Amino acid sequence: MNAAIELYGATAAAAAVAMKNRDALVLANQGMVRRVALHLKTRIPPVIDVDELIQVGMMGLLEATNTYDPTKGIDFDNFAHARVRGAMLDEVLGCPPCPAQPWPSTGNSPRPPRPWPTAWAAGPMTGS
Repeated sequence: MNAAIELYGATAAAAAVAMKNRDALVLANQGMVRRVALHLKTRIPPVIDVDELIQVGMMGLLEATNTYDPTKGIDFDNFAHARVRGAMLDEVLGCPPCPAQPWPSTGNSPRPPRPWPTAWAAGPMTGS
C-alpha cells in the first residue's frame, strides 16, 4: 500500500479510505435492504421473488454509496432508504408480467385470440 501511495500520491490513499468507508456503509445497511424488500413483497404480485428484490436493493445501495454527498445535510440512512426503495419499485414496474398501464383496447392484445370450439362452429344447437 505504501508503494501505491508514493506512486500515485495522496489520491490513492484517499481512494483506499473511501473504499473502506463504502464497504462499511454497505455492510451496515444490508439489514435495511432486506427489511424494505420484505415490506414491499407483501404489496406486489407473487411473480417477483424476495431474492430479486434484495439483489436490486443491494444495487441501489451501492449506487447510494457512490452518489451520497454529506455536504447536502441529509442523513445517509434516509438517502439510502429512498434509493433502495426506488430501485426496487423501478424493478417491479419494469416487470413484464405486471404492466404499469393496462393494455390498450385497440386490438393489440399481447396474446392471439382463442379459436372457437368446433362444436360452436357448426351453428346453434338444436333440441331433440
